[in-house]
Amino acid sequence: MFMFETIIFSILSLLLLIYFLGVGIFVYRDAPKHGMKRGPWVLIATLIPNFLGLVVYLLVRNNTQRENCINCGKSIEKDYQICPYYKHNRRLKCDNCGQEINEEWIVCPSCSSSLDNKGEKVNEK
Repeated sequence: MFMFETIIFSILSLLLLIYFLGVGIFVYRDAPKHGMKRGPWVLIATLIPNFLGLVVYLLVRNNTQRENCINCGKSIEKDYQICPYYKHNRRLKCDNCGQEINEEWIVCPSCSSSLDNKGEKVNEK
Protein backbone atom coordinates (compact mmCIF):
# COMPACT_ATOMS: atom_id res chain seq x y z
CA MET A 1 0.00 0.00 0.00
CA PHE A 2 2.82 2.42 0.81
CA MET A 3 4.22 2.08 -2.73
CA PHE A 4 0.82 2.85 -4.28
CA GLU A 5 0.40 6.02 -2.19
CA THR A 6 3.89 7.18 -3.15
CA ILE A 7 3.15 6.72 -6.85
CA ILE A 8 -0.17 8.60 -6.57
CA PHE A 9 1.52 11.43 -4.65
CA SER A 10 4.29 11.62 -7.28
CA ILE A 11 1.80 11.76 -10.15
CA LEU A 12 -0.28 14.47 -8.46
CA SER A 13 2.84 16.48 -7.68
CA LEU A 14 3.95 16.22 -11.31
CA LEU A 15 0.52 17.35 -12.55
CA LEU A 16 0.59 20.31 -10.17
CA LEU A 17 4.05 21.28 -11.41
CA ILE A 18 2.90 21.02 -15.04
CA TYR A 19 -0.09 23.26 -14.20
CA PHE A 20 2.11 25.94 -12.61
CA LEU A 21 4.58 25.84 -15.50
CA GLY A 22 1.78 25.96 -18.08
CA VAL A 23 0.04 28.92 -16.46
CA GLY A 24 3.36 30.72 -15.98
CA ILE A 25 4.40 30.23 -19.60
CA PHE A 26 0.95 31.25 -20.88
CA VAL A 27 0.90 34.48 -18.85
CA TYR A 28 4.56 35.21 -19.66
CA ARG A 29 3.79 35.10 -23.39
CA ASP A 30 0.32 36.66 -23.24
CA ALA A 31 0.91 39.66 -20.96
CA PRO A 32 3.04 41.75 -23.38
CA LYS A 33 0.44 41.26 -26.13
CA HIS A 34 -2.03 43.07 -23.88
CA GLY A 35 0.36 45.81 -22.72
CA MET A 36 0.95 44.30 -19.28
CA LYS A 37 4.18 43.57 -17.41
CA ARG A 38 5.18 39.92 -17.35
CA GLY A 39 6.73 39.50 -13.91
CA PRO A 40 3.95 40.60 -11.56
CA TRP A 41 1.26 38.81 -13.55
CA VAL A 42 3.18 35.54 -13.71
CA LEU A 43 3.53 35.66 -9.93
CA ILE A 44 -0.14 36.51 -9.40
CA ALA A 45 -1.38 33.84 -11.81
CA THR A 46 0.81 31.08 -10.39
CA LEU A 47 0.88 31.86 -6.68
CA ILE A 48 -2.80 32.58 -5.99
CA PRO A 49 -4.29 29.09 -5.44
CA ASN A 50 -7.27 27.25 -6.93
CA PHE A 51 -7.07 28.80 -10.39
CA LEU A 52 -8.05 32.17 -8.90
CA GLY A 53 -4.77 33.77 -10.00
CA LEU A 54 -5.36 32.77 -13.61
CA VAL A 55 -8.99 33.91 -13.42
CA VAL A 56 -7.91 37.28 -11.99
CA TYR A 57 -5.35 37.69 -14.80
CA LEU A 58 -7.90 36.83 -17.50
CA LEU A 59 -10.48 39.25 -16.07
CA VAL A 60 -8.10 42.17 -15.48
CA ARG A 61 -6.00 42.00 -18.64
CA ASN A 62 -6.49 44.62 -21.29
CA ASN A 63 -8.30 42.99 -24.21
CA THR A 64 -6.83 45.39 -26.75
CA GLN A 65 -4.55 43.29 -28.91
CA ARG A 66 -1.06 44.59 -29.46
CA GLU A 67 1.61 43.73 -31.99
CA ASN A 68 5.23 44.59 -32.56
CA CYS A 69 6.30 47.48 -34.78
CA ILE A 70 7.84 46.14 -38.00
CA ASN A 71 10.70 48.64 -37.74
CA CYS A 72 11.73 48.87 -34.06
CA GLY A 73 10.07 45.78 -32.53
CA LYS A 74 8.32 47.66 -29.67
CA SER A 75 4.88 46.45 -28.58
CA ILE A 76 2.16 48.87 -29.71
CA GLU A 77 -1.58 48.76 -30.35
CA LYS A 78 -2.72 47.11 -33.57
CA ASP A 79 -4.66 50.14 -34.80
CA TYR A 80 -1.72 52.57 -34.67
CA GLN A 81 -0.71 53.84 -38.09
CA ILE A 82 2.62 55.29 -36.87
CA CYS A 83 4.95 53.90 -34.19
CA PRO A 84 4.78 56.37 -31.26
CA TYR A 85 8.34 55.53 -30.17
CA TYR A 86 10.27 56.23 -33.37
CA LYS A 87 7.66 57.71 -35.76
CA HIS A 88 7.97 54.82 -38.21
CA ASN A 89 5.12 54.31 -40.62
CA ARG A 90 3.54 51.02 -39.62
CA ARG A 91 1.05 50.69 -42.41
CA LEU A 92 2.37 50.95 -45.91
CA LYS A 93 0.09 52.37 -48.58
CA CYS A 94 0.21 52.25 -52.33
CA ASP A 95 1.16 55.64 -53.76
CA ASN A 96 -1.18 55.10 -56.69
CA CYS A 97 -4.47 54.16 -54.99
CA GLY A 98 -3.79 54.59 -51.24
CA GLN A 99 -4.75 50.99 -50.42
CA GLU A 100 -2.95 49.43 -47.43
CA ILE A 101 -0.32 46.96 -48.62
CA ASN A 102 2.02 44.33 -47.19
CA GLU A 103 5.75 45.14 -47.14
CA GLU A 104 6.55 41.88 -48.96
CA TRP A 105 4.26 42.49 -51.93
CA ILE A 106 5.73 43.48 -55.28
CA VAL A 107 2.44 44.62 -56.81
CA CYS A 108 -0.63 46.34 -55.37
CA PRO A 109 -3.62 43.96 -55.53
CA SER A 110 -6.08 46.86 -55.89
CA CYS A 111 -4.60 48.84 -58.78
CA SER A 112 -1.85 46.51 -60.15
CA SER A 113 0.90 49.12 -59.67
CA SER A 114 4.40 47.73 -59.19
CA LEU A 115 5.86 48.37 -55.72
CA ASP A 116 9.39 48.52 -54.40
CA ASN A 117 10.32 47.06 -50.97
CA LYS A 118 9.06 50.12 -49.08
CA GLY A 119 5.59 49.98 -50.58
CA GLU A 120 6.21 52.96 -52.81
CA LYS A 121 5.16 52.83 -56.41
CA VAL A 122 7.98 52.03 -58.81
CA ASN A 123 8.29 54.18 -61.90
CA GLU A 124 7.49 52.05 -64.91
CA LYS A 125 8.96 53.03 -68.25
